[in-house]
Amino acid sequence: MRREVGGNLTTNPNRRRAPMAVTMRAANHPEFRVAQLPVDFKMIEAKLEELYSLSLNALTLVMVLNRWPLTLHSMLTALHPFVDKKVAVVDPRAGLATLGEDQLAHFDAVITSRYQNLDDLRNESLALARQAGGNSWALVVDSDELVEVQSLVRLRAASVAAMDTSALLVPVFNYVGYGRWATTYSFRMFRLNEPIEYHHHIHESISPSLLRHGLHWQYVDAAIQHLDFLEPVSGKRTRYRALLAEAIAKGRDLAFLKTLYAMECLCSGDDARGVQILDEAIDIAADDTQNSRFGGRDDFPISIKAQYLLERGEFDQAVVLFKHLLEKAEPRVAAEAALGLSNIAWSEGDHADALNWIDSSLARWKSPEALMSRAAALAEVGEARLAWQEISNALWLNPMAADPRILANPNSESIFRGRSLLHPNYRGLPALLKTIREKS
Repeated sequence: MRREVGGNLTTNPNRRRAPMAVTMRAANHPEFRVAQLPVDFKMIEAKLEELYSLSLNALTLVMVLNRWPLTLHSMLTALHPFVDKKVAVVDPRAGLATLGEDQLAHFDAVITSRYQNLDDLRNESLALARQAGGNSWALVVDSDELVEVQSLVRLRAASVAAMDTSALLVPVFNYVGYGRWATTYSFRMFRLNEPIEYHHHIHESISPSLLRHGLHWQYVDAAIQHLDFLEPVSGKRTRYRALLAEAIAKGRDLAFLKTLYAMECLCSGDDARGVQILDEAIDIAADDTQNSRFGGRDDFPISIKAQYLLERGEFDQAVVLFKHLLEKAEPRVAAEAALGLSNIAWSEGDHADALNWIDSSLARWKSPEALMSRAAALAEVGEARLAWQEISNALWLNPMAADPRILANPNSESIFRGRSLLHPNYRGLPALLKTIREKS
């Protein structure tokens, strides 16, 4: 019998909770010991036992369902012992109005939303988590994303230790095809008693006033994997531009919104308009009243313009912007700028300088892009042993870089398509391993 998912709250009373013993056995499973995660499992066990008994550290997985890819069932099954509740809001455009018993069995509560915009869907999903009895933390994930068990263990460990923290910032690896990815950073885990609210109908984000006034947060190196290449081509870029234009007309958060609008233009092939809007965003970025999200910093629009110039091969202009970011930007953005300079040096044939810039990037922020780029550069110059070592280091931070699924063809509509700062010759791990064999 199929359970209809309607506008009212639908619960699954037959869903069995994994007992605490199962959770503890899972945490001690040999797979996790082999992974050599930098966490003390005995400490985590003790803390989880204590906090579970007090119901102070419950975790609700919160999802917006706009498709049901094959990856979703396996992810929900793997994460089952590590979350206390799972709730989902179904996008009404998704064609998932009727879900089968197998899909519903994963969730404690499911509703079909009346909304279509992403900020409304996100806010409704958080409200559902609170209504379903979520007590402490919410982890927000989309249906085209994956959270691996080791990332969830790191997030839970951080939530145990972070008694005075209300939000966790994590890296999101956006796979664009051919084994490449671009990294963004997103607040995805919150305490449910915080007044978290999403804004903007597209490229939604939490309120900048929360970020700047009172929301205590910390960064956790626990990645969310976004399978961007799986999204079907739908002509959505035109609709997204219209939504962003509407938001810009309201006159708030302009530097951020104009940068997003420019990215949509560049992705749609309207380069002249995109560069014009980017320059407007850069011009107003120093004005705190028009750039409340970043407090007068110009890192975001300048970084996007530098990456665009790099992709176009306009290296002289890109170098100027990347070097500006090296001097002025926060460490992770400066690290990306160093990778951009490494790409330019390699393209111009200066391999030694390219490796130096990668080292400069790693000195600022240890990212899997920089490590895999270093492996690719070392492989090209015949340093097989060192290349293998860097591959191992990169896979520790991003295990999915070895997954053959990410070798798919790029999505022509991907907004991340030109934003990967991996080594210019990198085309996935199999190709890199072939290079190592040929050069050694």
